[in-house]
Amino acid sequence: MTNLWSGGKLYYGAAMGSVGVHLQYLLKAIFVASTFSYDQLHLHGSHPEHDPLWSTEYVSFVHQGCKARRIDKIHFVVDTPIVLKTLRVCWVNPTGEYNYRGCEECLRTMIGLYIAGALERCQTFPYHISSERDLTLKTASQEAISKNREKEPWLGFMCRQKPIRR
Repeated sequence: MTNLWSGGKLYYGAAMGSVGVHLQYLLKAIFVASTFSYDQLHLHGSHPEHDPLWSTEYVSFVHQGCKARRIDKIHFVVDTPIVLKTLRVCWVNPTGEYNYRGCEECLRTMIGLYIAGALERCQTFPYHISSERDLTLKTASQEAISKNREKEPWLGFMCRQKPIRR
């Protein structure tokens, strides 16, 4: 296997379930934040029908958040100062920064924060999206952007726009 995470989007739910089961005597419930809304569901490591199956007699797994799309969730949290001070979305993090800011997840979140009018208030991201980072990400993840265009229409639209500058 050349890349340990090559299939990570399909099996991270098992890792999450394993950790939760190990903590079953300390916790009564584990709430799993949804990745997708109901109209966007597809084969993925976490799913509202599968996550509760990790439950035991001691701990319950509860999948939440499928009623809202990503941009709706962003609009919901941007008025909470602690969120804008501590928001972390990056799991790639090759440079050791709090958020790498060069991966697809970081850029998607930054675009959502910009649309919600909160990018400049979020302390864990830069106040602008640089054109160099846009071009690098656009080249590296063109296929991902194309696949996500139907699920997140604003992502495809924003990736065609000029760089955001402040």
